[in-house]
Amino acid sequence: MLPEGIKPIIVENNGKRVTYLNEFGIPVLYTENNKNNYWHKGVNELEDIKAVIQAFNIQDEDMVIKITGRYNPISNAFFRQVQTEESKYDGFVKFFNVCTKEFMTHDCVLGLFALRAKYLKQYEMTDTVRSPEAQFATFCRGLNVKEVQQLDVRCIFADNLEVLIC
Repeated sequence: MLPEGIKPIIVENNGKRVTYLNEFGIPVLYTENNKNNYWHKGVNELEDIKAVIQAFNIQDEDMVIKITGRYNPISNAFFRQVQTEESKYDGFVKFFNVCTKEFMTHDCVLGLFALRAKYLKQYEMTDTVRSPEAQFATFCRGLNVKEVQQLDVRCIFADNLEVLIC
């Protein structure tokens, strides 16, 4: 499903060990970040992204696409959009609240987005009052980010197993 030219890297944050992920034939980075007791799992995910950037020597201007394991693409439209328009933007974000299922200026979908590595390296999630989605949306609003209308992903929520197509 990934268009040619996109290099996938899997991150598993439950420690280094042999898993079925090694059978996919693509690079896997194992981290210990899931052991960290942060105020939100989004902080662990951000640490994983930063670990990938460092471990694979991803350059500042490279576009990093992050997709969460509970998000399943139903088409490659988002990936193609990033490929075809990445020279015009520093990122691609859907500003949308997945709980209310409404567009929100200062909320976004963290399960699938793209952002240049230099901004991911700069970004810190320190506000324990606002949600990680709200913090990231506010951060991205200060960048040259394309507002994505449709991600074409199936989202499966961990707490209630609800499915959302967005």
